[in-house]
Amino acid sequence: MTDALRRRWYFSGRVLIETARVLDPQFDGAVVALSGAQLEILRNLMMHVNRQSTFVSTYYDRYYLMPTASEWDSLQSIVADLEEKLMGNKNVIWGYSETLYGQVYDSSPSAGEDTLVSPAVGPGEVWVVQGLMAWCGTSDLTRIQIFVTQDNKDMALVVDDPDGADAFVIWSGWVALPEGATIFAHYLGTIESDELWLRWWGYKMEVPV
Repeated sequence: MTDALRRRWYFSGRVLIETARVLDPQFDGAVVALSGAQLEILRNLMMHVNRQSTFVSTYYDRYYLMPTASEWDSLQSIVADLEEKLMGNKNVIWGYSETLYGQVYDSSPSAGEDTLVSPAVGPGEVWVVQGLMAWCGTSDLTRIQIFVTQDNKDMALVVDDPDGADAFVIWSGWVALPEGATIFAHYLGTIESDELWLRWWGYKMEVPV
């Protein structure tokens, strides 16, 4: 496209966006949460950035030049990506919803081995687990295992061979559990008079619909 074809006149009410500032952005990326009303406004405003005349590559006193063909191709790719995000995607804003704390207890476990299981992560939630503790109050256990499972896939977080009675293991870190995931503690060497505990803590996040 020649410069003559790229030439546009200024007129009142037209808002121009500098091509160079979009292709070489001056700001870092940001995560933004929008209300439904704000999303409606932005979706309708997208019609303006689909027009080549909205962008200016060179200013002159009485007119400006629209982007070159190469610049316009790059701008269209950026605009299409923005449109896809505004129409809804799988990006999740990860943030605090409420404190996570829970425990399960068994005062009459099976002899030899037993397992404690947490409730499953509920619909629309993600659990960010930051700590776990498995404890046995009486017998000399031979092993304690803590793992998380989801869709029949297990991930071991800690395996320990305790020494002596009143055995416990503690795990600290960061693991995100999606809907349906559970926490397991498996005890080997239990007796029927044992007291078993499994505790977990961290925080919850809500998954946008």
